[in-house]
Amino acid sequence: MLLTLLQEARPIIFIAHSLWGLVVKDALLSSRSSPEQHLRQILDCTRAILFLGTPHYGADLADIGQRLIGLASLATARTNQRIVSVLRRKSEVLARI
Repeated sequence: MLLTLLQEARPIIFIAHSLWGLVVKDALLSSRSSPEQHLRQILDCTRAILFLGTPHYGADLADIGQRLIGLASLATARTNQRIVSVLRRKSEVLARI
């Protein structure tokens, strides 16, 4: 069965915009270190990635976004400041990815 899957592997081309580019990069890193063959095969089958507007090194606007979320949290308790903090320059998460 596994041999059949490997023989029928199809090329994958990812097209990712904005934060989804970071999601694709993280998923491919996870694929590379996965103990499961079918998940490692995702990286093996990847032929190209097109990143559109992906903040690979962070964004200066993340500081402004952080402030806006802080203001929004005054009106509602349903804000997630961690998402925007990932986009700051020199973010640990972006450095890992």
